[in-house]
Amino acid sequence: MQIGNLVSNATSIPIGTNGRNCVPIAPNQAGGGLGSGTHSFGGLSLVRQSTSIAAIGPVPAQTIKMDLIGGVFEKVTTSATPPQGSEIDVVSYGSCVVSTRVSGQPATPSTATVQYLDAGAITVNGPGITGSRQIAKSSPGGGILLYSLLLDNTATTLAAGTYNFTGSGGPDVGSFTASYTMPPAFTCTNPSSLATIVRANGATVTWIGGDPAGYVTIAGQSNLTGATAATTVSVSFTCTARVTDGSFTVPPFVLLAMPPTTAAPGANFAIPGSLTVSHIGTTITTIQASGIEFGGIGSVFVFGASSTYQ
Repeated sequence: MQIGNLVSNATSIPIGTNGRNCVPIAPNQAGGGLGSGTHSFGGLSLVRQSTSIAAIGPVPAQTIKMDLIGGVFEKVTTSATPPQGSEIDVVSYGSCVVSTRVSGQPATPSTATVQYLDAGAITVNGPGITGSRQIAKSSPGGGILLYSLLLDNTATTLAAGTYNFTGSGGPDVGSFTASYTMPPAFTCTNPSSLATIVRANGATVTWIGGDPAGYVTIAGQSNLTGATAATTVSVSFTCTARVTDGSFTVPPFVLLAMPPTTAAPGANFAIPGSLTVSHIGTTITTIQASGIEFGGIGSVFVFGASSTYQ
C-alpha cells in the first residue's frame, strides 16, 4: 500500500495462471529434489565480477574487476523439515520482494551440516585461456575445500565459446569430462546512472548479452543506522527479469521502502547503500561423476556499485 511517498511493509500473493490452484511443493516432492536427508552435489562457474565502491569519508573510491572460475563439491545433511518451493524459488519474473532486518535480531539457526568433497585435480581450457590451466584447490579452514582459478583483474578474459573441463577424480568424487558453451558476455549498460537513486522516481537498469534462456536479478540494500541496535535497520529488495527483456524498472513503491542514505548519529559522512545487477545462465552442462547426485557447469555475471538512495 502506498500513500504519497509512504509505503507499507511488503507482502506477496500466489497467482495461478488460467485459474489453476497454487500449491507449494517441497523439493523432495518435486521429482526427488534436495529435501531432508543427505545429498551430494557440486559444480563449477565461470564468473565475471565488477564492483565499484564509492569514496567513504577518508577512504578513496575504488573499482574491483576480475574473471575467475570457481566451484565446490559438498555433501549436505538437513535434519529439519525441508523448505517449501516458495521459500527457495527466485522472485517471479517482472516482480520484486522487499525484506527488512533489525540489527541484533537472532539469525535463523542452520539446520544443515556440510561436508566438503575432494574431486581431485580439475583442469580447463577454452577461449582466452592459454593452454590447459589447473583450477587450484584451497582450504581456508573449518574443513572448507574450494576450487578457484583467477584469470585476470580486468574482467576481460572470459569470452563466448566452448570451455572443456577434466576432473582426475579424488577421494570423494570420481573422474569426469565436460564441455560448457558460454553465451555472449552479459553487461550492465548503465551503471553510472544508478550511483544516485531518487526513490520516488524508480530506477531503470539496462543490459545486453547473456544466456537468452537465463534471468537477471536486480538487488539493492540500504541501512538506517540508529543510536542502538534496536533502531538500526537494513532493508533490501530483489527483482528478477528475463534476459531477453533488456531492461527493468524498479518501481517507486519498492524503492520507497528503502531508508534514504544518511549519516549515522555522530558521524560526519554517510555510508552509501548498494545496487547489484546479476545474470545467471540457466543453460548448464551436467557433470556426471560418482560420489555426487548432481553436478553442473554454468556462468555468472555480477555488476555491483555503491548507490546513494535519496
